[in-house]
Amino acid sequence: MKRALIYSISALFIFFLSCNEKSKISPKVEELIISELPDSRFSGKIHEIVLYVNTSEITQTNIEEKANFGQPYYITNEDYTTEVSKGDIIIWRGVSVTDTLDVVNIIRIRHEKGKKLLGKNVLQGNDGDPEMVVGMIGNDQAGDDNELEYEKYTLHFTVYNNGTKRNGDFKIDPKILPNY
Repeated sequence: MKRALIYSISALFIFFLSCNEKSKISPKVEELIISELPDSRFSGKIHEIVLYVNTSEITQTNIEEKANFGQPYYITNEDYTTEVSKGDIIIWRGVSVTDTLDVVNIIRIRHEKGKKLLGKNVLQGNDGDPEMVVGMIGNDQAGDDNELEYEKYTLHFTVYNNGTKRNGDFKIDPKILPNY
């Protein structure tokens, strides 16, 4: 029952996001608080991680310059970190900063090293238009490198510029840091 409620809440949030105008993109990451679940257990926050992509100019050699999470210039994509707690939901989605008709699909999230906060090695996209990935922070599972306090993951995405897929799949390696 709890899992169904969480998935229902995340589905409503995804629907809300998909209904928003693409032209009203803000680089600020929004965090919403979910109220208590019926059994009085707090479920946490929803973290929306938005990848902003220059869909007209991105190539495999300039990903760092043409895609980011809206972070300050001195924080690289690889150092971009999201602090999470157990029960938090993370929604990864991509948007074009150059053309509202271009599409950025987040196709998968793959665990690379450190703690396994998402509980799986791979989270697949939702096959939406645009595609996004939703994950929930569960109990810590030992990863490949137990010395790391965070989870290093790879975000895989595709870009469609004027309806044409651009330069294959792209990858960025941000982090998730437990805040508990």
